[in-house]
Amino acid sequence: MDAPGTGSYVLIASADGFQPQASTIIVNDEPVAYDILLSGTSGLSGLVRAAGTGTPVKDAMVIVTDVRGDVLATGTTGEQGQFTFAELVPGPVTIAVNAAGHRPQALTVEVGGAGVTRVEVELSAGAQLQGV
Repeated sequence: MDAPGTGSYVLIASADGFQPQASTIIVNDEPVAYDILLSGTSGLSGLVRAAGTGTPVKDAMVIVTDVRGDVLATGTTGEQGQFTFAELVPGPVTIAVNAAGHRPQALTVEVGGAGVTRVEVELSAGAQLQGV
């Protein structure tokens, strides 16, 4: 890759299935060799079931956050209580699940470095408040 001239440049590398990386490169009159390591992404999928009965919980809200509490992904479960999130960075995440008529549940999961990590979440029955 040719730079327009000497100076400081930001090089951004990206590829499907990997997290993009940015690096600052100083270019002089000499050619520069620079390696950028791209980290792969992983997936997370699972099932949400009612505790005790094992019945799938449809339309449950599933939120995935990182260790700082930043939201990485959100979605709702399908007909059979299933959810899937692609392109997550490997490492610890918290999954928070909430559904009508059930108590919320949060658990920590380690997303693997390759492939899809599977998890099952059981929601206990909870009281519903209704008001006017």
